[in-house]
Amino acid sequence: MSRELPLTPQWLYSNGRAEEARKVLANLHANGDEQDPLVQLELAEIAQAKDKADLAVQPSYLDFLRTPGNRKRLIVLIALAFSLNWMGNGIIS
Repeated sequence: MSRELPLTPQWLYSNGRAEEARKVLANLHANGDEQDPLVQLELAEIAQAKDKADLAVQPSYLDFLRTPGNRKRLIVLIALAFSLNWMGNGIIS
């Protein structure tokens, strides 16, 4: 039995289907009234969340080298990993 998953308003809005997202919100919160203030507020919040997510920068490994504090942390991590490898059984085996 194949069951189709419902589309969320967030997914619809982020995929360029804002009108469908408005209809889903209206059906869920306002008995189909697309001009209801709650529907408008929900859609505005979805748009704001999408804008914030679009502005978020994806971290990269170069972030370790961008600031002096991160460089110091990277050096400490490398030194710790290196020293732990040479302690105890690392030397013998």
